[in-house]
Amino acid sequence: MIADQCGVNKHYFCRLFQKSEHTSPLAYLRNRRVEAALSLLRTTNCPCTRSGSSAASTVPAISAKYSERT
Repeated sequence: MIADQCGVNKHYFCRLFQKSEHTSPLAYLRNRRVEAALSLLRTTNCPCTRSGSSAASTVPAISAKYSERT
């Protein structure tokens, strides 16, 4: 976890992140993955399901949702 690497409590890290980025760490990560999926869709001929699952593959809960739909 990033907080551990920084040597701070995870709740403290989340508060600092929220204050700095005006979003939670999870929301930030989700938005970055959506941006990555959109980039794949725009720049490749990759199908929607593959682009989405590629961008979400590091989050088990999201990966499971994509797996159920395909």
